[in-house]
Amino acid sequence: MQCGGNLRVCHIPIFDMNSSCYDLKTALKEIKMWSDNNPSHLPITILIEPKVAFLNEGTIFHQFSLADAKLLDTDLAEGLGDSLYTPQDMMKGYTSFTQLRETIGSVPLEETLGKVLVIFHPSAVTNDYYAADESLMTQKMFPSVSPDKENALFVLENDPYSENIASLVAQNYIVRTRADSFLFYSNEKREKAVESGAQIISSDYPPSDTATQNNDYIAYLKDRFTIILRGIS
Repeated sequence: MQCGGNLRVCHIPIFDMNSSCYDLKTALKEIKMWSDNNPSHLPITILIEPKVAFLNEGTIFHQFSLADAKLLDTDLAEGLGDSLYTPQDMMKGYTSFTQLRETIGSVPLEETLGKVLVIFHPSAVTNDYYAADESLMTQKMFPSVSPDKENALFVLENDPYSENIASLVAQNYIVRTRADSFLFYSNEKREKAVESGAQIISSDYPPSDTATQNNDYIAYLKDRFTIILRGIS
């Protein structure tokens, strides 16, 4: 959401403005500060989802555009600095993510330590963002586009019960699924998200010192942790 030339962080514009950090530039500054003070931390993934608010029987409050996406790229580069891990950083030595996936599968975890990756959620402008530079060499975010695109890498599959997740993971795509969906949640669905094999699991109920939304449900993945290192004992 854009306001006064700055990008704002919220859940649903106008209707649900709750946020732990309303101003995106401030949020990026805090993430950068934490990253600098925790060198070699596990990679942080940020999912950016452009929002559109409708008022007065269909009037659009603000339509996120390609120009806004480029502004976002600038804010990310300035706010995260050398902590930002871009498509160009990941693709070095390869002509495309398809070649990378088919050659080595994925980059080593060690290469992403201390870094922040930003995924651009599918939206009306995401395909335009991808088309603006299909090589992704100038883009700061990883656009989530159709897997048949040459430089598709991050794929969203919201349904943790979908058999498509296992197929995508086997092809070395990085998949995001959901442990819950706002008012719809269950421990069974959360556990299914973990079992699905998706590398990124989103939740509307993350653990926090002030988690009070639902005392009976908080989206820990395993043993009160939010990260699982698969294949490491």
